[in-house]
Amino acid sequence: AVAVGILVVTSLGLAAGGGGGADAALAPVPARTASTDPFDDAVLHYVDLTVAEADLPALVPSSDDYVPCDVRYDETDVARVGLRIKGASTARPVGDKPSWTLKTNEFVSGQRLHGKKKLHLHNCVFDASFLHEPVAYGLWRRAGAPARRTAHARVTLNGRYLGVYVVVEPYDDGFLDAHKNLAILCVT
Repeated sequence: AVAVGILVVTSLGLAAGGGGGADAALAPVPARTASTDPFDDAVLHYVDLTVAEADLPALVPSSDDYVPCDVRYDETDVARVGLRIKGASTARPVGDKPSWTLKTNEFVSGQRLHGKKKLHLHNCVFDASFLHEPVAYGLWRRAGAPARRTAHARVTLNGRYLGVYVVVEPYDDGFLDAHKNLAILCVT
């Protein structure tokens, strides 16, 4: 998984450019590859977010309010997903490159995206390699500990390319259910 992540970062020219801005226009655009696993780390995912213009002003850092958003994750469309800006030190305004939380059942009860109620899109403003979380969580999983899954995705908001993000599995009921049989050994 680590080699795949490095390949993705290098092939997109992110090691020097950071992911958005002027260098983004120079990065090659990989072909879309469909996957039913939002955390398939062998695929560079595409996440297209569409928010009504009237709802954009409600997307502000430090707000816990969700706005309706239509999401296309690779080739899967999900309507009326809850979208909000997440983070504290990494929070950025809509005009920049914010981190996002997607809550699939915020406006449509029981709705899921590939079985997930929630996904996080991390902007990696403090990680130009886009690898800190994938490598760390991967090491925990290889050691047999429960750890979140990750993948990389190119993200757009209303057609505007925001850059590459790390898609992160949340610690929610689904994560806890999947790992309820694992015993965690705490060493003090």
